[in-house]
Amino acid sequence: CSHSIDAELALQLDTTEAGLAEAVKLVCKAAQDAKPTITLDEIPYERDGAKFVERYYDGGTNWNIETETLLYPSDGETPEQVLRTDAARVKSYYESAQDEPFVWPDLPQFDLDKCALKSAMCCWPQDRQANDNNGNCAKPYDENCVDRDPGDNTDLCSADLSYAPENNFISANGFTRYRFNHEGPI
Repeated sequence: CSHSIDAELALQLDTTEAGLAEAVKLVCKAAQDAKPTITLDEIPYERDGAKFVERYYDGGTNWNIETETLLYPSDGETPEQVLRTDAARVKSYYESAQDEPFVWPDLPQFDLDKCALKSAMCCWPQDRQANDNNGNCAKPYDENCVDRDPGDNTDLCSADLSYAPENNFISANGFTRYRFNHEGPI
């Protein structure tokens, strides 16, 4: 090659050396835009429809509240409401998202125009699964996994209800808090 790397790259991208930075940005953006994206559209079960993901983030699905049980609807021997089975698709989404861009859901909880902090937080109300090093749920489930505390980011001292009335289903300008400057599991 009889010229510099910048000159060679400019030739390959059909631009001048002065326009090289912009040409590289455009090529990289085109490659990124052509890559498949990961959305949450396929996670919900058919019976729940497209509203499942929104209801999940509002805390209103079986994934949020049910724990494994040998009681009804179980036959007493075969566990029911097994999170690992119920949410099996989540693991494949996680694995795919390691290589592909993830697209925020088109839901009120993820509307960046309304969210001043431009952040997302998961808040787990209870531990659903024993022996996963993420809370104090233990087997047997029906005795040791009823309203158990999760291990992650769920100790709260207060919550401003006016920030997301469409998600907490409370139209209020106030807040809730734990008494005496305490925090605790929700």
